[in-house]
Parts: sequence; C-alpha cells; structure tokens
Amino acid sequence: VETVVNEKSNSYKRNTYADNAAMSRYKKEKFAGNCTAQDEYTGKTVKIHSDNEFDIANTDHIKPLKQGFEEVKYNYFVSDEQLKQALNDASNFAITNGSLNKSKRDKTNQSYIEHNSDLDELTKQKMQDLEKEANREFDRKMQKATVSTATELAKNGALCAVKSSAGKSAVKSAIQIAEGEKEIDEAITDIVCNSLKAGVDGACS
Repeated sequence: VETVVNEKSNSYKRNTYADNAAMSRYKKEKFAGNCTAQDEYTGKTVKIHSDNEFDIANTDHIKPLKQGFEEVKYNYFVSDEQLKQALNDASNFAITNGSLNKSKRDKTNQSYIEHNSDLDELTKQKMQDLEKEANREFDRKMQKATVSTATELAKNGALCAVKSSAGKSAVKSAIQIAEGEKEIDEAITDIVCNSLKAGVDGACS
C-alpha cells in the first residue's frame, strides 16, 4: 500500500477551511431555542434576529482561519481536512455581536485588543482567556494529527512513495518521531527548514 505525506494547499483560501454548518450548529446550541444569548466576549446580551446586522449574534473563530493555516502550512503531517476540523471545533468558537466579529476579521483576539483601546477590561479578559484555551486545544489537536500521520507513514515505509525532497524530509522525520528519536516540534522545524531551503536565506538560522 502506498502511503504519501498529506497534501496541503499552497496558499490560504478561506473556503477551504470555513465550515458554515459547524458554525450554525454552535450558534443554535448556544441559543438553545431562545431569542437571546450571552456574548462570550462582552458578557452582554445578543439576539438571534435583529433589523440591525451589527446586533445579530455571530459565531467567531477565536483562532482565525488564516492564522491556523499559517501555523501549520509547512507541517506535512496535517491535512487540510484535519486543519479544518480543528479550526471549526467548538473549542475555537465564540458567540459575539456582529459589530465586533466584522471588525475583528482575521485578527487574533490579542491583536484586536491592541487595536481597540476603548474595550472594557471585562471584554479584554474574556477574549484573552478564550484565546488561551482555544490555542491550547488547537495545538493539542495538531500534535495528535502529526503523531498519527507520522506513525502511519513509518509503519508503511512510505519513503519510497514520496518524490519531493520536502516530502522525503517529512517522512524521515515521521520515522524519527515514531521511533522516539525526535520530538514533534523539532521534526516540524526540520521540515519547515527543508521546505524553505530554496527560498528565504537564513530562515533556519
């Protein structure tokens, strides 16, 4: 059986990682049949329906989709589908008002706070706490996906099925992870460096 390193998108496309169905399910669960719910950032009341689109509750990705992509785009052990699932897990969602969600766009919570000095302390704290939890869970899921793929590649001796130098580097690292010769972070760093070798000088220094 031929096993190859997970295919990854070369550039970020929101539609590849957005999951509107998962976002809708989360919103529905938070409202639980009611017309109002609590904004998980501000603590205020938000509506499920409103004439003003900025008052309507939105489901926000705590870790932005684009940031998630950038963090693992050179990790060949993580597929686009695994990344999509992690980014659209309930642990990365927060119900907030349309105004905040639309102004936040692709910013992290911390970056949004730094660009909005008028936010009250409660909102800042809630946004920071939720971001910390979401990042921790995202990292856990990415490590789990990495180990799973690395182990599978090592079992199947997939090196012969990979043609690119970056892919071969990934499989070698997979085997080293599976055999306990490398830590996950070290292996991913090596893969990134090999992927960029022909690009930016000094990327691995």
